[in-house]
Amino acid sequence: MRKSITRAPSEARTERRCVAAARAGLRRLKVGLLLLTAPVIALTNGLAHAETITFIQLNDLHAHLTPHRDLVRSQSASGSPVAVIETLGGLVNKVMFGSEVQAPDYPMLGGNVIRSIWLIDDGEPLLPATRIIEIGGRRVGFIGITSDIIARMSPMLALGFEFLQGEEAYRDYVDKHSEELRSQGVDLVVVMSELGIHKDRQLADVVAPGVDVFFSAHTHELTPRPIVSNSGALVVEAGDDGILGVMRVSLQDNAPPLFDWEVVTVDDSVEADPQMAALVERARAPFLAADVDMAYPMPGSELRLSDPIDTVIGTAPVLLHRRHALENPFNSYLATRLREQYGTDVALTPGFRFDAVVPAGDPMTLEEAYRYLPAPPTLARGTITAGRLRELFEGELTRVFSSDAFNQSGGWFMGVSGITLQLDLSAADGSKVLEMRRLSDGSVLQAEDTLSVLSCLRPFDADDELCGNGGFTDIQGVENPTGNIWAGVEFLSWVMGQENKQGEQPRSISDAAATSFWPESEFVQPLQPAVRNWNEYTGK
Repeated sequence: MRKSITRAPSEARTERRCVAAARAGLRRLKVGLLLLTAPVIALTNGLAHAETITFIQLNDLHAHLTPHRDLVRSQSASGSPVAVIETLGGLVNKVMFGSEVQAPDYPMLGGNVIRSIWLIDDGEPLLPATRIIEIGGRRVGFIGITSDIIARMSPMLALGFEFLQGEEAYRDYVDKHSEELRSQGVDLVVVMSELGIHKDRQLADVVAPGVDVFFSAHTHELTPRPIVSNSGALVVEAGDDGILGVMRVSLQDNAPPLFDWEVVTVDDSVEADPQMAALVERARAPFLAADVDMAYPMPGSELRLSDPIDTVIGTAPVLLHRRHALENPFNSYLATRLREQYGTDVALTPGFRFDAVVPAGDPMTLEEAYRYLPAPPTLARGTITAGRLRELFEGELTRVFSSDAFNQSGGWFMGVSGITLQLDLSAADGSKVLEMRRLSDGSVLQAEDTLSVLSCLRPFDADDELCGNGGFTDIQGVENPTGNIWAGVEFLSWVMGQENKQGEQPRSISDAAATSFWPESEFVQPLQPAVRNWNEYTGK
């Protein structure tokens, strides 16, 4: 899957072939405090006074080290996009669960993080913003941006740091460093960003001309072809584990660069490297041991791993996955079982992107349960008014579907059970919820109605918060059958071992705007404004 683009100074774009680059003289560069994008650069000479620099983008892995099932976008017999199950190879990342974090042996960039630690509040960046690498006489300038949503993910992770926020701040940041790099005579300017494809696409539209490529990460989206922005910069993202993105840039004197983007699927056709396979086996061994006993490495958590991660915990009642940003089978299943088990009016589950594809009727392992619920919050219940719950939903919808990507903050919409939501995702932020009804009798919820809610409780949640959302009262932990407060992953492991009816969960959410979602659209989380016609970006 390849796309070639030549960008002339006039921003004219024509399609050409690109000579495949030999991979030699490899050098590595990793960007950002938490960024998982890692381009590898190779240089090929001998193209009649031309050089080809190859960037290999390795995106979010989340410890997927072995072959596993996944959903991929394909074409049906009628030519319509469909999701199909495919086995992808495992790509290797460092395993840090239960072990010390090792210092990286490569340069790290991330000038959008400012030190604000007490007594060291010097307002200086935590990491350098840029770096220049020279290869065969060509100079490549890199600008690094790490994620800006760390504080929302976990305030503990952001203690002592401040992050740039908003389109204007990031536009000025990129423009400043791009201009500085160009003044130093670089041949290419590359932005490596963990803001995600939605923010990076919007940012590329407003920065000054001068950036060649945005390598985006964090949002797990796959760009089969580069997006060409208003500034002329290309924007690409290489999905997540099991996929590599390859960007070849051919440089010639007195000629515009030629860009060639290829998506490489790591499947059974790719032969495993014996040394790497041995490292994977060694890394996984402690988690597969019969006598495994590990504490979860997060302050305040009492969760322990006491069974090997290949332990089968049950059978999937439906095809389980999270490849829908609004309502997906796993979130619906978990929310429904939580509500049924504890008899609350409503159950809400977190909107993580993480998942493991498990076909209906197939065994599910403890490892796959942790892929859905990697964080250790406990289960808790509380009460809330329907009016405040509506405000909560509006906030979540803004963070996923706002037309201004810089109002988004990662993750997808939460799982909901017990009420039905009628939405208009095309409406303005704060006005997307049209109506809320009780699932039990179909009655319309009024703002003053009080609802019991089952959700999760994080160690750092405020007194009125469940899973980071405020406005709850009478919060108390819920007990497992042995009388102990349990974590979400423990409930999932237990409920999967119970008798589960086969069949899809009833849908709880409708959208009056009929927003197109993956696999009908290119992206799991819709891109705003939507990319309706790739040709308008490539100039064809």
